[in-house]
Amino acid sequence: MFKVLNKRKGLIKYSDDKRLLIISNSLTNKISKVSYKISEIESGGILLGKIYHSYDVISDIVMPCKKDKKGIAFFIRSFKSANKVIKNEWERSQGKINYLGEWHTHKEINPTPSGTDKQMIKNVFSNVALELDQIYLFIIGIQNSIWLGKQEKKNLYKLGKVN
Repeated sequence: MFKVLNKRKGLIKYSDDKRLLIISNSLTNKISKVSYKISEIESGGILLGKIYHSYDVISDIVMPCKKDKKGIAFFIRSFKSANKVIKNEWERSQGKINYLGEWHTHKEINPTPSGTDKQMIKNVFSNVALELDQIYLFIIGIQNSIWLGKQEKKNLYKLGKVN
């Protein structure tokens, strides 16, 4: 189980025995805007950031694109559109910014992953071309609540919640 090490000025750090996860100031501000705009239809996108030897920094969430499919209880990200964004950011940053995971919304105060969410992140992890030991899943609810998870080879682990 991850534990919150520090939460000040929008900078959040989680840690376990293996890795440290840092969520940057710019990301927490953008998540607040997404939470405020949650409607009847789910939305989502990808998480971008930097990978270091013993920690990851998630610095941005990419907003949905026109080719994504969304409805009252589902969000399906366009693989082609997301890959284009990932490639552009990787090239722009000279290989420093990478794909780190997925995010989407739930119209709940205390969001938790559904069975579909768990299967989706497991499938994404299995199909990621990068050699990552984990990818992250953020489920953004109403009132700035966020469920944070980490998918490893076989399991999705809850990192915590941000309220």
